[in-house]
Order: sequence, then structure tokens, then C-alpha cells
Amino acid sequence: MFHTKSNRLDKLLLMVLIIGFISVVSIEKLNKPIPLNSVEAIKEVKEIFNGVEITFNEIVDGYEINDNNKIITAWKTRINNFNTNFGEKSIKVDFNENETKQIGYYEIENDGKIIIIYGKPLMGGSNILPRLAMSYYSTLAIILSIISLILAIVFKNAKYVKKLFVLSFAFGIAYLFSSLVIMGWAHSTYFMIRDLSYVIISTLILFAGFYILLSKHNIIQ
Repeated sequence: MFHTKSNRLDKLLLMVLIIGFISVVSIEKLNKPIPLNSVEAIKEVKEIFNGVEITFNEIVDGYEINDNNKIITAWKTRINNFNTNFGEKSIKVDFNENETKQIGYYEIENDGKIIIIYGKPLMGGSNILPRLAMSYYSTLAIILSIISLILAIVFKNAKYVKKLFVLSFAFGIAYLFSSLVIMGWAHSTYFMIRDLSYVIISTLILFAGFYILLSKHNIIQ
């Protein structure tokens, strides 16, 4: 009877984890930034006292500005298709007395090119490259999984050591699968903190599910 209750609890927990994983992935996809170019995003650039006011088009769901370099980027999301009441957004950019009065717009889909929307154009242009750290994390996860699997086989008769390496292997696989679902095959990103947050949350959910399955089948004890 106790065994039956334990099985039911495991099934319930697995179901909750599956629903949780699907929910996280769905939220990520609905809120995934879809970069806009400067023409799509910017409605008006207007000089005001000691600064500039930038008004975005209604399609813009979110934006980001680097206060040091005065570089702006904006995006829409799929959830925009269900909500048309965002309205216009605007932002005021202030300049210090000795600061170059120039504002750039970061076009992610245009190879990271910076378009000057206020001030003198840049000589020769400028680009911002995507962050590659996510690809490094995936590489580390692959290495961790391979090494852990080999060591789990080598130490298969050492109960606690084997458990440690099996769990390390499971965590690496959970991270790789989560990274693939969230980011696809391309691991370069302009939104690293956002993407990494979703990958970590998904990884923890999957790892919890793997732990239950491994325990249930007596692979770890």
C-alpha cells in the first residue's frame, strides 16, 4: 500500500513538473523579443530642454537604453498579437554638459549595426556583436555530461560516487535540452540574461523530473 501511494505521488509530481516545463517554455515563446529596426520602432525624435524625447510606435512592446553610450534598441513580442492596447511609449534622453549629443539605435537584425537617430553620423559605421557565452555554457554542459557518464560507469560499484556522477550527467542533459528548446541551435544572443534565466529555470524543472525517474527505477539510491 505504501509503495502504491509512493508511485501515485511520483506520477503527480512528474505531471506537475511537465506542466511547469511546458508553461515556462510557452511564456518564453510568447514574450520572446522580436527585434525591430529603427524605422519600425521610432515614430519621432524631438529636441527638448537639455535632451531629446524619443517616441516609439505602438508596435513596440519593450525597449532598452544604454545610458553610457546612448544606444537604444526596441522589440515587439508575439503577445502583441493578442493585446493591441500597449499605446505609444516615449523616453527622455538627457545629456551631460560635456557629453557628445548623439543617440544610436541598435538594429539587431541588421548584423548589430548602430543607426544614428540623433546627432552626427558615425564615421565608417559601428556594430555590436551578439554574446557568445551561451554557446560556451552548452559546451561545458556537453563536457560535464560526457565525463560524468564515463565516471559513473567506472565507479558503478561505489554507490554514493556513482550517484553523484549520474546526477551530474542528468543535470548536463537537462541543461542541453532546455537550451535547445529555448534558444534552438543558434546559441548566440543579444538578450543573454533573459535567455539564460529561462534556460536555468527549465533546467531545474527537468532535473527534478530526472531525479524522480532515476530514483523510481533504482538507478540512484
